[in-house]
Amino acid sequence: MNQQQLQYFIEAVHLGSFQRVADTNFVSQRAVSKQILNLETELDTKLFLRDSNRIRLTDVGHQFVPHAQDILNRLEDVENEFKHHHFQALDTVKIGYFSPFESQIMIDNINRFQAQTKQPLNFEVSEAGIEHLLTDVSIGILDCAYILAYGPHWQLTNHSLTSQTIYQNEMILGVSPANPLAQHQEITPDDLKDHNVLYYSYESSSYLQNEFNQAINFSEKISTERVSTIEQMQIRVALNRDVAFYPNGLFQRFIQPNNQIKYLPFKDPDTQKYSIQVVYQRRNKARPLRKFLDSLHSLDQL
Repeated sequence: MNQQQLQYFIEAVHLGSFQRVADTNFVSQRAVSKQILNLETELDTKLFLRDSNRIRLTDVGHQFVPHAQDILNRLEDVENEFKHHHFQALDTVKIGYFSPFESQIMIDNINRFQAQTKQPLNFEVSEAGIEHLLTDVSIGILDCAYILAYGPHWQLTNHSLTSQTIYQNEMILGVSPANPLAQHQEITPDDLKDHNVLYYSYESSSYLQNEFNQAINFSEKISTERVSTIEQMQIRVALNRDVAFYPNGLFQRFIQPNNQIKYLPFKDPDTQKYSIQVVYQRRNKARPLRKFLDSLHSLDQL
């Protein structure tokens, strides 16, 4: 995915045909069609329905429009920052993170690097959903991103990206002491079929929901729901309205312990393994990023 593909896509949405996009950019219609087709191939989905005289957005295409526009807007912001502030890219590493949980590891890594190096770097950090982070890394808006890779079969589907494992543990379930599940020693998939399971994501994301359903491997669909703040998740669990997933080993550093929530392991912990991955472009050889990546070490415990 690149800027030209996204630009042609947005122009095609507004102009209504590939030929008009081609005329506007002084290129052939074939060149525009090829770029759009490459974008669809990379996303593994159709964005346009093509008739003889017109193009129409698919349902997925409609959903992709605001994301594509947002990416282009942020690319423009980055370009303006370079132009107006003479931004020194070699002195800065831009890092994204998925949630406050793995941000604790990110902070530790940055502080350790700054304390040990003779040439401290400027780190810019931002929070976003996992899909958002992977896109930003792949097109160069971010140098790297800390993400929570969940489930035994997790792997990167974008082959231009690679990752480094920073931490590993298991997901556990938080329940109210008033919930009958609080009497269990372990949780099974069958225990969840009558409960609404919450998961945290800063912005709209289906990643954890999809990975959860695959990891649980349960014949019935389990109700899951995204919440956008940790506080909201804690309140709803404590009031026995829902149950929630927590990354064991990380949430303890971010959430103050209390007797309003009980945390339980799963009977088959292998299905609930997660890792914190630092994802970056294979071809990104920028020295500041490489210096930071070289400083990272797997953490057996926090």
